[in-house]
Amino acid sequence: MKFGVKLTTIEDRMQGRIKLADHINKVLSGDTAIDMKRSEEAASNIISAIANRRYEVDIVNLPNEGQVNNLQREIIVETYGVVGPGGAEGIAVGDLPPVIQAILHQHIVKHELTADAALNGDRELALQALLS
Repeated sequence: MKFGVKLTTIEDRMQGRIKLADHINKVLSGDTAIDMKRSEEAASNIISAIANRRYEVDIVNLPNEGQVNNLQREIIVETYGVVGPGGAEGIAVGDLPPVIQAILHQHIVKHELTADAALNGDRELALQALLS
């Protein structure tokens, strides 16, 4: 709560799915008009920035080149970035608190083991990934 993060429960997701299905059915039956306003999805802003040769700050997934200083370089991180005609560049956010860094490190190791196991067809690595 301190960081403005709300736990999304399974019940929240189920209610969201029911609302979305209801909205889709109303649009399909003609009871609700299709809203033609611009999408709020980040992809629409990113595509527009690239296509219109302008710059946009948005949340992007990029290799870590220092955006999160105390995580390994080249892992994929979801951070703010500047997107424009030349692509996307991450914005540095500094260090994570040590407890968050430790949790993410476990996930990073597991993902690297999983990818290496898959790319090399290595059953032993796959078992290590499962154990992690």
